[in-house]
Amino acid sequence: MRVKIALALALLIALTGIVVLLTRVEDAERRAQAVDQAARIVDRDARAMATWARTLNDSLGRALALEPPPAALALADSVRFALTARLAQASALYWRGEAQRARSAQFMLLTSGEIAQLQLAGLPDPPQRLREDLMRHPELIPFEGTLGGRMRFDPGGIALLSPEWVYARFEDGHTGGSCLLAFDVLRDGRISWRRLAARAD
Repeated sequence: MRVKIALALALLIALTGIVVLLTRVEDAERRAQAVDQAARIVDRDARAMATWARTLNDSLGRALALEPPPAALALADSVRFALTARLAQASALYWRGEAQRARSAQFMLLTSGEIAQLQLAGLPDPPQRLREDLMRHPELIPFEGTLGGRMRFDPGGIALLSPEWVYARFEDGHTGGSCLLAFDVLRDGRISWRRLAARAD
């Protein structure tokens, strides 16, 4: 009789253990499914955000208007999209500035000592001041415009060669040319220009 009770008790304990084990397995499967579903949602949202951010970043070269995030996103996702958009905008502006600085450096042969010399002469920002001032003097171009165009200096084609000389491209939208100019910084900070040579393309 005791053996039967012991066997029944052992069987009951074993069945209870199996039930508990099956319950835990089902719970683990449910949690795994929930995690997998959440991962798919996050992956889908991440792809949507990446596509939207790429579109936004590509459009920044043309305009800095921010697109709204996809309508189906929750508030937290909208905030994340807004932050991504701001970061993309800041990144685009930074690299645009770097490109402009690189372009300016490419067209300037002045050393830091020569820049300091021009600053002492009265030009606070010599590269920018020289380019801006030259742009205001199209009369230095000895050629007439064609097809109704007016000759003007190309701001991206002005190269600062030395503390006295500048090479500059000019064009009217149809034809162009280049010239070599000399300049002096006057006592009042004004710049005096002289054309040394010029040729049409």
